[in-house]
Amino acid sequence: FAVAQARCRLLEGPKIEPKPPLVVTAEDVAAAWQERRERLASEERHIRELTLRGEVALDTTGMRVGVVNGLSVFHTGDVEFGQPMRITAVVALGREGIVDVEREAQLGGAIHTKGVAILRGYLARMFGQERPLSLRAQLVFEQSYGEIDGDSASSSELFAVLSALADVGIDQSIAVTGSVNQLGEMQAIGGVCAKIEGFFDLCHARGLTGSQGVMIPKANLPHLVMRDDVVHAIQRGQFHVYTISSVAEGIEVLTGLPAGERDATGRFPAASVFGRVERRIIEIAERLRQAEAHGYDGGMDGIEVEAYGHLFDQFLSPFTNHRDDEWGGDDERLLRFPWAVLSAIRERAGPDFAVGVRMAIDETWPAGTATPAAAGAVTA
Repeated sequence: FAVAQARCRLLEGPKIEPKPPLVVTAEDVAAAWQERRERLASEERHIRELTLRGEVALDTTGMRVGVVNGLSVFHTGDVEFGQPMRITAVVALGREGIVDVEREAQLGGAIHTKGVAILRGYLARMFGQERPLSLRAQLVFEQSYGEIDGDSASSSELFAVLSALADVGIDQSIAVTGSVNQLGEMQAIGGVCAKIEGFFDLCHARGLTGSQGVMIPKANLPHLVMRDDVVHAIQRGQFHVYTISSVAEGIEVLTGLPAGERDATGRFPAASVFGRVERRIIEIAERLRQAEAHGYDGGMDGIEVEAYGHLFDQFLSPFTNHRDDEWGGDDERLLRFPWAVLSAIRERAGPDFAVGVRMAIDETWPAGTATPAAAGAVTA
């Protein structure tokens, strides 16, 4: 009865107009996101302004040999943003192989070091099956003063080395991100949307030309959720996203030249990128042999070969030597290439010429050179 009375009083009382429901539209969400980004993006704007003023060197047009625009992700608080970084490679005579400046300066993390080691494996698989690789290729992240880690720039580093060896230009209007394995297959990476948007913002600030874009692994396609302005620019053909699944596909996009495939005789086409790379490696090996012979002819008393971290070490260390032929496997075969080189030097120089090797007896970790193998090299 009490409930019925209360209900009657409510029905007889004055009507209260209901408030309209609160509606949040897509425009409201976009505006809130943009306001938050503007509040927290001071560091991002500062780095972009430095690049626009030329204090940070980075091209978005033209062709450059041995220069690739890589992409990194910066974190400030709970905000992440993409930033392009120039990666360069310089090739010269030597036996050191791939020289990672970040590691030499103790600015490279473990995963980055692993990525560079994988590049050595790829080059050995592609161009070192008939002859040992004899070269020095130095890699560096230009104007980077903090620690570098991760392997998402390994493809960019590899493209820079291939460009420097082949002496062909890389399109600076295309930035690159992606991990690569020893077989030359592209692998997915993190932060792909932030990286694309970061390069887009720089290109947009300089003026979109219609040829600019970002190259990413095909495996990252399901991860693309980009800002509306980036999507609209892609739809209008002002900006591009290239997806690749292999190194060969990527080098063709960046250079405009065919990568090349081996024919029935095992040779790459002379005009292809890989054909140019192989020819340059052979030229470097021959010039290096001549230079070392000149050292003996010039009256030097001896020669010392640097092994640790260089070409010899790539064969000696099980971490980098994954070959399953006569140049890899057990301790005896790990030592075969260094001894072949030393024997050639000895044969050329004679018994009175001092020949030495500087090497690590033990790399002090399970995947590296162990004392028995190194001791075998020393005592043999």
